[in-house]
Amino acid sequence: MECWSSGVLECWAGQKDLWLTVGLPFPRMRGIRIRMATTIETYRYIAQKPGVRGGLAIVEGTRIGVHDVIGLLQNGETVDSIVTHCFPDLTRAQVYECLAYYEDHRDEINLLIAEQMTDPNA
Repeated sequence: MECWSSGVLECWAGQKDLWLTVGLPFPRMRGIRIRMATTIETYRYIAQKPGVRGGLAIVEGTRIGVHDVIGLLQNGETVDSIVTHCFPDLTRAQVYECLAYYEDHRDEINLLIAEQMTDPNA
């Protein structure tokens, strides 16, 4: 649990909830409490480690970037061809988790794929 106050704004964070109390100078608005749900993204097979692939999202226990897997899928590979031919050490569950990560981080992954596909001589 974490709690802080700035005199006007007070925040309390529990394991699953975040409460915000606003003490405004208007009598009717003093002590307004706002409950905000917090969502923590966790992935069983995805990790980010400083010094490994620049700290980008990788498949846990490998140096294979999530953007590598998604790039292959965007260029016509299937889940089966990835685990059979491209990255035989990956499981289907790991590839599907890459898709789940991609769904939550589309802009980040799309940018990495675009950078990877760019001709360095252009």
